[in-house]
Amino acid sequence: MSDTTTPLQLDKYYHIFNRCNASEWVFPQTQNYTYFLSQYKKYMLRYWKTYAYALLPNHFHLLVQIRSESELLAAALEDFDKISKSWFNNQKLQLVNEAATDLQNLPDFVNLTQHHPDQFSKHFTSGTAQESYRSLLQWIASERFRRFLLSYAKSIRSQEGNHGSLFQKIFRRKPVEGLDNLRQVTLYLHRNPIHHGYAIDMGDESWSSYRSFLSRQSTSLERQEVLGWFDGVIPFQQTHEQYVDEWRHTKQWLIEIDQ
Repeated sequence: MSDTTTPLQLDKYYHIFNRCNASEWVFPQTQNYTYFLSQYKKYMLRYWKTYAYALLPNHFHLLVQIRSESELLAAALEDFDKISKSWFNNQKLQLVNEAATDLQNLPDFVNLTQHHPDQFSKHFTSGTAQESYRSLLQWIASERFRRFLLSYAKSIRSQEGNHGSLFQKIFRRKPVEGLDNLRQVTLYLHRNPIHHGYAIDMGDESWSSYRSFLSRQSTSLERQEVLGWFDGVIPFQQTHEQYVDEWRHTKQWLIEIDQ
């Protein structure tokens, strides 16, 4: 399965990333980084838990966990009026009588699948209530992020006086399973600005979440859980520094071999 079509499942962790098209910039001006984070918080905080991030001029990375069924559904019932027709088409759900009801409305569809599953076949020619409801929750998590990206891109296009798509069409996502992999992705994200030449050391002022874990200021990140992965602040910092040092040593060694 492509990492652009992997479904976002409840309570699972994912490495989310995307980049701009061609020679575009995701963050053409410094204030755009702050705006991206503020809009991300507005759009996604109730849908995903966020563990780490790295924002670079032409791409970004996120480490997230999809929230629980009850959290996701409560947020969606506030933010979503209708389910897109494309979702029904992808699920191959055809209404028996399209004039009889408007099950494209999110509350109506949830009510049917959750409280009247025995009536599902009376309205649709294929599929089951359970399968459709599970797929709907996955769509909600993905669709909310897609709308966030569209909103952000529209603001940047207006700011820069440009047109067309800012981001690559479908954001990429990879499941992250197990503590070792969660630690590894966190380290990778925080090293990313150094890797691409936008920072020299971990402590540099750069648009990653690294410094937030060394701070006592309030944050929307799952700070305590991440620090727990590394057994505290000091081991967190030491592990990151060692990770960067080892990467630099390996990189230098590879260059010498090539010569």
